[in-house]
Amino acid sequence: MAHFMTGCRGSRQGVTRLAGKDSAPSAFVQGWDSGVEIIGGNDADGDYFEVYGNGGSNGRLPRAYIGRLRGDGEGFKFTPYQDAKGAA
Repeated sequence: MAHFMTGCRGSRQGVTRLAGKDSAPSAFVQGWDSGVEIIGGNDADGDYFEVYGNGGSNGRLPRAYIGRLRGDGEGFKFTPYQDAKGAA
């Protein structure tokens, strides 16, 4: 059974994909000069989503780790890069 679901919608019909807990699903959105990538995961504390910035389609900037987002059913917690465990 799927644990994660990713989705995308642009100028055409939207699509979704399913992934298990160990699949590390990812998605990105980028323009010409900048973009963002999200990678999902699951550990002993539950689901998390790691956020990365990138240099967009032209690739002038390197990929950079921004932080980690978690939800606990009551709210969200974002841990910026400086405080994140296992920062890549």
